[in-house]
Amino acid sequence: MAPSVLKVIWKVLILARFCVLLADAYQPNEVQDPSPYGSLEQDSAEQQERKPSQANSWPLRDDSYGDISSIAVHPTGELFILHRGSHMWREDSFNASNVYQELDKGAIPEDVLIGVDSETGEKHHHWGRNRFYMPHGLTIDEKGNFWITDVALHQVFKVDPEQLEVAMALGEAGVPGADKTHFCKPTDVAVASDGTFFVADGYCNSRVIKFSPKGDFLLQFGRASQPGSLSLSPSPSDSLNIPHSLALVENYDLICVANREDEKIQCFTAGLAVRKPDDTETAGKFVLQVAHPQLSRVFAIHYTPALNKLYAVNGVGFSLQDKPLQIFSVDLSKNDIQAWNPEEEGAILSSPHDITLSPNGQYIYVADLAPRPTVWKFVNDDFKA
Repeated sequence: MAPSVLKVIWKVLILARFCVLLADAYQPNEVQDPSPYGSLEQDSAEQQERKPSQANSWPLRDDSYGDISSIAVHPTGELFILHRGSHMWREDSFNASNVYQELDKGAIPEDVLIGVDSETGEKHHHWGRNRFYMPHGLTIDEKGNFWITDVALHQVFKVDPEQLEVAMALGEAGVPGADKTHFCKPTDVAVASDGTFFVADGYCNSRVIKFSPKGDFLLQFGRASQPGSLSLSPSPSDSLNIPHSLALVENYDLICVANREDEKIQCFTAGLAVRKPDDTETAGKFVLQVAHPQLSRVFAIHYTPALNKLYAVNGVGFSLQDKPLQIFSVDLSKNDIQAWNPEEEGAILSSPHDITLSPNGQYIYVADLAPRPTVWKFVNDDFKA
């Protein structure tokens, strides 16, 4: 077949895919299989007037930071920033087999984990030089342990907060895979109060893996979305097209996934409820889907028990509709979803990559990856002292 004909066919397929995305984007807010929440409602006029405000003396910018890939708040309230120092993720950073091409150049020479005062932004702690190659996700559990994913190493690390040493490392350094002992560009970790944890895996494998507190493989769920599909029917409820971020909602026994490229949030059973030893594993069953007409590619989600709300931030989308970069909140007690554009407060986001909240829900933090790494801080109007 002539190259010109192939180009025409390819353009038609891309246009058809965009049409599918656009049609899906205009569907109303929804929860599929809505139990126990019911349908999500459109924002009311009163709710739209209640919006976060940008904190004084912020955003936080520091030219010593590389691309800021993730942020997390310690149980004490201290904000931690994960950045990539002098390393950058380029188009040629990985080959067709997802192997990182610059391992021979050594690890990032700068400290990649920075602890800052959540009020002033002043640096308090720094750690991680000469250990990581392309850090991606940062999680801090309720005991203060740091969990870091590295997409170049295809590994997940648990770091002891006292010794600042790696207490657990999963995956084989530099070797991508899809079995029980390998990852392929893992993106995020969510840790339960009992130590059970979930890994979003990630850019290649389209799955979420559940591990015991000791790091033993328990199960996996999720499957790849079908790229280029011309069907107008909804994608399967367990399909994941880059699971980019995780959030545990333990009081509802849910593990929620930011399905980045499919522009939605999906929640599955976490299987954390107390069970008899002979009970079968209950994790990974689809429960609900969160969608919104303005929800583009979902880069990050965060659940705050203090407010019983799930927060999300979207990035630039690929659909034909121009959607603003916004922050979303899902009220799980009122079955309501709200969208808020930070530009209304003078916060011009460029490539938001992560979102987190203070333990009490008073402050919202958003990490802008590039071109100038930035951490935005907003005073949350949902917070009640």
